[in-house]
Amino acid sequence: MSDELKYYRQLATAMWKTRGARFGAAASLSFKDRFGIGTAAFLIIYMIAWSVTSLAFPEFFTSTRGRVFNVVSIVSSVALLAITLMEFAFGRSIKAQILNQNALSISGIMREFEMELEAPTPSIDKLKKLASDYERLNFETQINHTTQDFKRWQYSVASTENLAIRPLLFLRYHGYRLWLFCSSMCVYITLCALVLGVTAWCAFGL
Repeated sequence: MSDELKYYRQLATAMWKTRGARFGAAASLSFKDRFGIGTAAFLIIYMIAWSVTSLAFPEFFTSTRGRVFNVVSIVSSVALLAITLMEFAFGRSIKAQILNQNALSISGIMREFEMELEAPTPSIDKLKKLASDYERLNFETQINHTTQDFKRWQYSVASTENLAIRPLLFLRYHGYRLWLFCSSMCVYITLCALVLGVTAWCAFGL
């Protein structure tokens, strides 16, 4: 095998890795976007429920627990505004669409690339053109996956013949996914837990 063909085979592997990482990144961003929208919807419903409850039981809100409930409600309203601004600034939905489309486009180039490499006499000119198309596609996308996205993809495709190790690989992959999600969405998760916890304490005296 010539050095040039060896390089193109390595490039085909790089395409496969990039496509996998970007599909994973798009799915992760899309899920975070839905979680953010869900958190905002939860806070809106919470504020409406608080307003209705304050009208139905005005005497409750003169107690100590009622005043705490009022504070949490005010914090929730401010948090709702902050989350709305954060979601707009992050633009996760748009980034997810761009990365997903990029991964789909890479899939098309990669199939042609692999077919040409498997031909009896691969055309170097065609491989060069496909490699150029791949580089131009990545340049025009201007959004890249993170090192965490790539690591998560590596964990997802890791395999072994040792049956005793497979459960550990499964736990490592899902544990890493959970850690990435919780670390990036900790503000959302903490806010929801705080609101629910304080509301339960105020309402039921837990």
